[in-house]
Amino acid sequence: MLTQILRQRRRTARLGALVRALACLLACLSLGAGARADETSDAKTKADALFKEAVAQMKARHFVEACARFQESMRLDPSSGTAFNLGRCYQQIGRTAAAFARFQDAEALARHDGRAKHEQAARRAREAIEPQLSKLVVAVPEPSRVAGLDIRLDGAQLDPVSWGVAVPVDPGSHVVQAGAPGRLGFEATVSVGAEAAVETVSIPPLQEQPVAQAPAAGPAAPAPAPPLPPPAAPPPTGAPPRAPSPAATPRPALSAPPPVAPGDTGSTQRGIAVALGVAGLAGLGVGMGFGIHAISKDGDSRDLCIPSDPNQCTAEGKVVRDEALAAATVSTAAIIGGAVVLAGGVTLYLTAPSASEPAAGPARRGPAGAARARIQARASFSGLSLRAGW
Repeated sequence: MLTQILRQRRRTARLGALVRALACLLACLSLGAGARADETSDAKTKADALFKEAVAQMKARHFVEACARFQESMRLDPSSGTAFNLGRCYQQIGRTAAAFARFQDAEALARHDGRAKHEQAARRAREAIEPQLSKLVVAVPEPSRVAGLDIRLDGAQLDPVSWGVAVPVDPGSHVVQAGAPGRLGFEATVSVGAEAAVETVSIPPLQEQPVAQAPAAGPAAPAPAPPLPPPAAPPPTGAPPRAPSPAATPRPALSAPPPVAPGDTGSTQRGIAVALGVAGLAGLGVGMGFGIHAISKDGDSRDLCIPSDPNQCTAEGKVVRDEALAAATVSTAAIIGGAVVLAGGVTLYLTAPSASEPAAGPARRGPAGAARARIQARASFSGLSLRAGW
């Protein structure tokens, strides 16, 4: 009875150590969330500094440098004012399509933030530049629409709903590429003029890739015959034959005794259990980290969407929402997998026999001096440690 009580206490202590280690991991994750908040504040500070530098560059008529700084400020901290100024900067260097898109972003962000004056200014700028937009039509005839057709404009994938539609582009050269599985690719460069110019590129039917034929195999060459050993030299005349040396006489090899397995004290099972526990905790940590990232991305996407209709978002808002969904999927999978692995490790650890418990069946001890594997696990509030010896 006393032995059972002691065993139960030891198992309870082990479970408590694992729980404390998990609590330590959660505390570390909360510290990571605080660091995330600090990073957000630091990003806003950098965005403000870049915005001020961009305004100074605009006043000095260094528009290329100003656009680069406005763009980086917009990436760090999107706002209607930054988007509007970035559109004005693009307009100064002739990128009318990019300016039109930024005015659209500024209008949506101002509407979301309740800034009526900013919204009106962005709308007037968008409507003023719209008649000046140059456009490109990527025509895809029906014979060219094969399975898996992928069309890209300047490296960005062109959605099938935009095929045959006049898409606003900046004046200048643009590269149109098309490809499909098992087909030869197509590429064309078109120059689009300024002031409402419209150009068209037609995708021709993609040719099938030729199938490479393997060369015909000729008859196999016969393998060369192995060389014959040289004839043995005859013994000298009149010399008596020599008896073989005892050292040269082959002796049968002594067979080594089969290894004997040591007694099962549960150390192997506990070692596996600790490894599973560590893997499970790591999975939980990864899942929680991606969960925090998904929540943060979801909050960022809401700032880029219309409150009354969350599906109406800017182009950047759609990208952020997709990132949030991907992070949430990874978080769910990692937490479920980590919990399953951790539960398996705890079960193995608690059901492992102790060193004082006799093994089932007859004793199986190896010879004296045989190597024994020893795995020790220790859990504390500061974490888990695993030590192995032989």
